[in-house]
Amino acid sequence: GEWYRPGARYLDEIRVDDAAEEVIFVGQSQFTVSLSFQEILKTVGPTYSVVDVAKSSVPMTPANLKISTSPNTFASTIPVLKWQDETFWAFSFRDNRNAFQIVSFDENGSMVREWYRPGARYLDVIEVDESAEEVVFVGQGGFQVKLTFIEIENETSPP
Repeated sequence: GEWYRPGARYLDEIRVDDAAEEVIFVGQSQFTVSLSFQEILKTVGPTYSVVDVAKSSVPMTPANLKISTSPNTFASTIPVLKWQDETFWAFSFRDNRNAFQIVSFDENGSMVREWYRPGARYLDVIEVDESAEEVVFVGQGGFQVKLTFIEIENETSPP
């Protein structure tokens, strides 16, 4: 990306302020300009893809959950979201409630985060809506649940 920020020239140093979530550019006479992490991420954009994988390749199935698809419940594959170094799976519940438990796994197959999303079950497709900055998990009957890019980029899952 490219940004124009008046206020400093002749770059001397670049600092990262994790607490303020910004990059600070220090120029001549210690004048500074900054860019927020969010501005930088919007330019770079997320690294993701939606791919079909074998249902049997799930690293682990958490208790009371199952891998289930719709409309073809006997399909051998299921769509997953690959986002940077995590893979997101939409699990259905064994008690058939109308909800997904979306779980991410790292490259080693360890569970990283999870979200409970009521409103849909039995995954059909995963769609990425870049303009709305959200991932849409479409289940049986076209019912949908969503995760926003901000939720995915956040390092922790909700309580």
